[in-house]
Amino acid sequence: MKNKELVYIFISILACFSFIFANALINKSISAQEDELFSSNTPLLSYRNTIYGIEIQYPDNWEKIDPTPDPDIRAIDVVSFFSP
Repeated sequence: MKNKELVYIFISILACFSFIFANALINKSISAQEDELFSSNTPLLSYRNTIYGIEIQYPDNWEKIDPTPDPDIRAIDVVSFFSP
């Protein structure tokens, strides 16, 4: 019985360390992507939609798509941005 409890404890500790390690790798990857995005010299363009009160800046190499209104669709699609 004691060995079984030790195995459960070991597996629990191993799972916790695996989670912590995976989370650290994900955060490092996200941080690197943010650093690359914000440190690049890519010029920014402005997008403004006064109807919905939206104003953002986006990299000039991204594609901006203004949707065509479709009366059959009830969702509101304001704008879409796609990275290269």
